[in-house]
Amino acid sequence: MFTSTTFASILPEILVLVIGILILIVEPFWKEEQRRNVGWLTAGGLLIAMIISLLFGQPGEPTSTLGGMVRFDWLGFFFNGSWFQVSVVRRADFNGHAVWF
Repeated sequence: MFTSTTFASILPEILVLVIGILILIVEPFWKEEQRRNVGWLTAGGLLIAMIISLLFGQPGEPTSTLGGMVRFDWLGFFFNGSWFQVSVVRRADFNGHAVWF
């Protein structure tokens, strides 16, 4: 059954999916000189997703969701937050440049 705990446990992944779909829809319609703004759109979207996750996706006590496939605890919450921070900084730093690691 889909509960609020289940939704909160996959909230960061849902938000990143929405950002990706938004970028895939918007970017082909931008002119060539506007496409360098995709990095800023990505960084802004990830920053908003991080704030929403911090406000609404905090775990209570550790639990398993989705049939035991997802462990919803503070350690995973910390790593999701760290991933969001690194991604936002990376997109903002290398905006408009083709840098691949």
